[in-house]
Amino acid sequence: MGNRQYQIVSLNEKEFNARLEALEVSLSDIRQAKSFIDYDEQVICVRKSLKADHKQELVLHELLHACLEDAGIEQSDATEAFIRVLSPRLSSLVSEIKFDLDISE
Repeated sequence: MGNRQYQIVSLNEKEFNARLEALEVSLSDIRQAKSFIDYDEQVICVRKSLKADHKQELVLHELLHACLEDAGIEQSDATEAFIRVLSPRLSSLVSEIKFDLDISE
């Protein structure tokens, strides 16, 4: 995103929870979280136990957060709601679209 490169990692429960605890996330939020982004470390983390299509949607969700962060847009409940609506739809489009572009001309 912009001038940042994010690493995407799929973590087991212990690793996932430990990373969230290091970010001082509350225990109740840790239990609910399926993915998160660590802006300082430039890492997107998803729970390994999730199915591939769900992971794809969550990675896209976190990438949208990264785009907003890079653009300097303050994130709020409103931006979270927007991303929650947009990410599953974009994920579905990405999965369904077949890019057949001939740009050699």
